[in-house]
Amino acid sequence: MPHGQGTTRHRGPRIGRMQQAWFSALIAAALLVAGRLTAVQEHRRDAMLAQAHGRVTAVVPRCGYYDGHRRTRCKWFPTVQFSTAEGQTITFISNVGMREPAFVEGQGVQVRYDPHAASVKESAFIMGYGLRHSTFLYCLAIAASALACLLAPMAWHERCKA
Repeated sequence: MPHGQGTTRHRGPRIGRMQQAWFSALIAAALLVAGRLTAVQEHRRDAMLAQAHGRVTAVVPRCGYYDGHRRTRCKWFPTVQFSTAEGQTITFISNVGMREPAFVEGQGVQVRYDPHAASVKESAFIMGYGLRHSTFLYCLAIAASALACLLAPMAWHERCKA
């Protein structure tokens, strides 16, 4: 048999899986760095915010088309009242809603707000309610890491079979 005929093997899928594994690992590393930088930024922002004790005064439903669904869905948003350090009473509706009510009327909550904001009401939020950006990025990094861990053994297995 002449040299080069019938002896070549197709290496596309093996190289492709290995590249996918490295790409997934690179994405995971980038997301971890982005998550860490975002966490530092959130920590600095939180250090400048004031804290107050508030009370849930109502839990109101807002119905609409959420998450691209064709049918109407309702989400429940807590209304919270608190007093600033200056004694000003503020009432705000959280911009985070859940499918099931997460709070009951009269429930105490910790509120963070920016005392220097043009609208204290707009800056206020319930501590620990909702997903922080850094948490979301860390979750994406974990998913990308898991994908890399799944792809790498398959690529090595195929490479060793050759």
